[in-house]
Amino acid sequence: MRNGVLGDIVDSSPTWVGPPSLPYKGPWRDALYPATTMPEGTSYTTFASSNATRTNVVYVGGNDGFMHGFRAGAYLANGQFDTTGSIAPNDGTELIGYMPSSALATIHSTNSYTDFSSPSYSHVLSVDATPGTGDLYYNGAWHTWLVGGMGGGGNTNGPIGDNTTTATGGDIFALDITNPGNFSEANAGSVVIGDWGPNGATISCVGNTPANCGNNLGNTYGTPIVRRLHDGNWGVIFGNGLNSATGTAGIYIMEVSSTGAIAFRFLDTGYGPSKDPLSASNKNGIAYVSSADLDGDHVTDYVYAGDRFGNLWRFDLTSNNAASWAVTSGGPLFSTPGGQPITTRVTVTSSLTGNNPGRVMIDFGTGQQLPQTLTGPAIYASGTQTIYGIWDWNMSAWNALGSAQYVSVTAPQTITTAKLQTQTATDVAGSNGSISGYRTVTQNKICWAGSATCSPSTSNTQFGWQLALPDSGEQIIYNPTTAYGLFVVNTTIPAVNQALSCSNQPPTGYTMAIAADTGGAPSSSFFASATNNYVSANGAIVAGIGLSAVGTPSFVSAMTKPYMVNQTSTGVGAVTQVNAGANGIGQRLNWIKLR
Repeated sequence: MRNGVLGDIVDSSPTWVGPPSLPYKGPWRDALYPATTMPEGTSYTTFASSNATRTNVVYVGGNDGFMHGFRAGAYLANGQFDTTGSIAPNDGTELIGYMPSSALATIHSTNSYTDFSSPSYSHVLSVDATPGTGDLYYNGAWHTWLVGGMGGGGNTNGPIGDNTTTATGGDIFALDITNPGNFSEANAGSVVIGDWGPNGATISCVGNTPANCGNNLGNTYGTPIVRRLHDGNWGVIFGNGLNSATGTAGIYIMEVSSTGAIAFRFLDTGYGPSKDPLSASNKNGIAYVSSADLDGDHVTDYVYAGDRFGNLWRFDLTSNNAASWAVTSGGPLFSTPGGQPITTRVTVTSSLTGNNPGRVMIDFGTGQQLPQTLTGPAIYASGTQTIYGIWDWNMSAWNALGSAQYVSVTAPQTITTAKLQTQTATDVAGSNGSISGYRTVTQNKICWAGSATCSPSTSNTQFGWQLALPDSGEQIIYNPTTAYGLFVVNTTIPAVNQALSCSNQPPTGYTMAIAADTGGAPSSSFFASATNNYVSANGAIVAGIGLSAVGTPSFVSAMTKPYMVNQTSTGVGAVTQVNAGANGIGQRLNWIKLR
């Protein structure tokens, strides 16, 4: 029985949007094509100033079929929070509720178990993905968009708990949220930019992709990103999702022209069911994408993503001719052994040592959680799962463009696990408050290929690192992040019994902070601070603490001190002071919105 006015929120994380605050400072120049006219000019500063007091809104998807937007106060022109509520009360009032087309098509069903209004309704997922937001420029003005999908929601027969069934709930939608004061039924036509569902039915692509390229859209789990592109347009980039009709893996680019016209492109990896190392009946797909801006001009150069079959891909967007954009030739940058699935975001950093060129590192973890269905519990990927750090060695074409330089070696190269340095994690028993157990990680040196790092020179053959997760069933199902130069991620150890029971024990897991360039423990513990004593265990540096945290860690500062904020699997929040001087050297290669 439902006794609330708001549906439950399961996998969609709240997304806060306040005043414009992205690093788009003028004058703008495309570093690869400096003669290109950049119409944005210096206008972002004006846009940010004129919207400094706009209403803060928290957006989140609910399993009642709506993308909700709740009022959360505002800031004064001087940057201080409006504690009086004179501009906008901080009261959680709903300002907007948008029902995507896939939710509209399924919320009232002939199946009583999925019909939201039926007394026999059994819980199903609806708008279950985390939306992405970003500022973009068209029609001579800046705008703020919210773009989202359905996660595992919107399917005719409820959530899909396997890798073979074709999704019916694929959807991507975009809303113009520049001015929350415009949110009204009368303005719906200007607020809703578009809705391309169910199942990508209204997507048609330009370029070399077929007119029915919407068939490549599956359940859209990932969070879309809004980025500037080298052809002069802005774009929304997102993975094609899971369980699509074609079962391939690729990314969509929703280009927005200077007039606001929208055109889709689909960049296919060509890795469909026939490429699965486990079973040709399984469908591939990409959930999350990460962009890389290698020269700091706020224009996306490459996009990196992992797929369900365990392949790490690089998509080359460096051309100013969009028709030339494609997955980098030569196949995946790396393939995990046994097809360990990559279903979360990869991080892209540059590891700098002195004045030497940076080494582009792609760090990620493997694992997958298939959602609970009407008839079965959540299912996790089997076998040992791993955290990897892979060096993108293929930078010769980029370096030839004459911009920022990165370490590269001569093609062709094939990265196997034999060419990765192994780091080892060890659990150490102990407890302290909300902490249950500690984890240490080795600090083995990497003998980089093409370098003189190690002696003899013939030993310099490595392209990164690997760190197997030591506990039974442990895996990565939440997005990692980069903080203070370290790779930080919450791992998940599934509960032993995953039956449909109210007495089921929640999963556990560790929060890990390791060096992005080596995968080893940092030189000093990230979890050591004036209030914590998580310095060492059994004589080794503590690189993980047992928080049983979920989602992506957030980081805030209070009284000049850094803190890590998590929610745990029991629903209780955890705030941990951290050591910002843990000596991580991984530097982000693009911005990410943390608030």
